[in-house]
Amino acid sequence: MATEVCEACGRPLGPTARDDDPSTSHDAGRAVAERESKVLDVRPGTQRAKLLAAYGRNSFTTLSDEQAASLADLHYQGICWWKRCSELRQGGFIRVVGHGEGSNGAAVQRCGLTGKGLAKLRELAS
Repeated sequence: MATEVCEACGRPLGPTARDDDPSTSHDAGRAVAERESKVLDVRPGTQRAKLLAAYGRNSFTTLSDEQAASLADLHYQGICWWKRCSELRQGGFIRVVGHGEGSNGAAVQRCGLTGKGLAKLRELAS
């Protein structure tokens, strides 16, 4: 059975079943792949949508996850903005285009919007 992979990171999406596995294994694999594709999507009003909009407003520059969270007004305790940014990368909406230094002096990834991210922003705006 062929495995779908994430466009952004190349990791397999969902478990796969071998051709000689029972049909229940194939059903489970399809169900997980379907759930995972929904998990990596961006819906209106979500933290992912707000972060994607922050990247979109700065499409000519790159942002660290922390900068995007700050621009999206999500940079406060109790919000896992770094996880949402990671999910945007996994979903192929943003990609790492460089590295820099964060507010605490640590090395950070700098990301930019992808074509898929731009298309999703247009879809969310309509």
